[in-house]
Amino acid sequence: DLISFTQNLSGFTLFVVAKLSELSGQRPLCGTDADGFRIDYDGVANAWGVKTSGGHADSTIGGDLNFHSFGLVFNGTGATNADRLKFIYDGVEQGLTFSTSPGTTTSGTATTFYVGQDVSNNFFQGDIGEMLMFTRTLNTSELIATEAYLKYHWGL
Repeated sequence: DLISFTQNLSGFTLFVVAKLSELSGQRPLCGTDADGFRIDYDGVANAWGVKTSGGHADSTIGGDLNFHSFGLVFNGTGATNADRLKFIYDGVEQGLTFSTSPGTTTSGTATTFYVGQDVSNNFFQGDIGEMLMFTRTLNTSELIATEAYLKYHWGL
C-alpha cells in the first residue's frame, strides 16, 4: 500500500505538477498525517512550504494561477536543516525558513496519504497533473533529469 511505501525512510523525493485556482486559505497539495511529509500553500502568508518528520519550512515563493513543478527532497542523513529538507520550485532550489527541524526518517506512524487535502480537511483548489515519488533522495543529476522531463512534458 502507498502509505507503508513512505514510512521510516532516511531519504525521500516527491515531485508534483499542479496549479492553484484559489489563493486564499490553507491549500495542501499532498502529504501524510502523523507528522509525515507535505507540500502546501498558505494563502495568509502567500508562500509555499514543505514539511517532513517534524521539520517545517516556508519559502518566499508566492502563489499564482499557473502550472508549476514542486519538489520535496528529504535526506535524513544531512548535517543541517537545509541539507535534510529542500524545496524545488520550477527546477530551482529555494531558500527556506525553518520553524522546526526535520528528523532523520520519514514518519513511521502515518496512516493516510492525502492528495489535494490534509488531515484537517483543508482542500487544494486547482489542478494536479502529475506526481512522482521516490523512496530515496535523488542525486543532483537525477533531480535535473526529473525536472527536465516535467518541464518538457508539461511545457513549463
